[in-house]
Amino acid sequence: MIDTFQKLLPWLTNLSFFPKIFVTLLIVASTGFLLSLIWSKPVDSTNSNKVPTEVTSEIANSQEEQKQNEDSEQSKNEHSDITEKLNNISKKNADLLLEVAKKGKFGIYADELAGNLGVSRDEAVYRAKDLAKSDLVVVLPLTDLNIRLSEELIRLSGNSPTSYLETQFK
Repeated sequence: MIDTFQKLLPWLTNLSFFPKIFVTLLIVASTGFLLSLIWSKPVDSTNSNKVPTEVTSEIANSQEEQKQNEDSEQSKNEHSDITEKLNNISKKNADLLLEVAKKGKFGIYADELAGNLGVSRDEAVYRAKDLAKSDLVVVLPLTDLNIRLSEELIRLSGNSPTSYLETQFK
């Protein structure tokens, strides 16, 4: 049997002493590695890096509290910004804003707004664009100009932007 292997790989028999040692060590190392793979139990990677549940829940709770605090601060800042913007608009712009709020989420067209306010269409559009610069309304170029409350104002005013604005303008 040994003769058969020697005949299959004649170049190995012709190697000098140190290369034969190197090839032998390579074969023994690969055999040891394969045997360790075959006979050792696989490591459960899901449990090896697991952090205790109490620690993860504490971290999650603290992160949630931090996010709520940040959201609360951001909401207060947005609310104070909106209040400041509302305090700095004219009476006619306040009336325009109330008319837009009364029409709900789909807003009001410029012609109808002008008629409700008793002003020209050009003046209604000018005032709406002025309020849009303050991020209080959005002016959309649909079939006619459509004026809607800004998302920020709707979010801060809750379900009834009209009553929110009326209390702000008193």
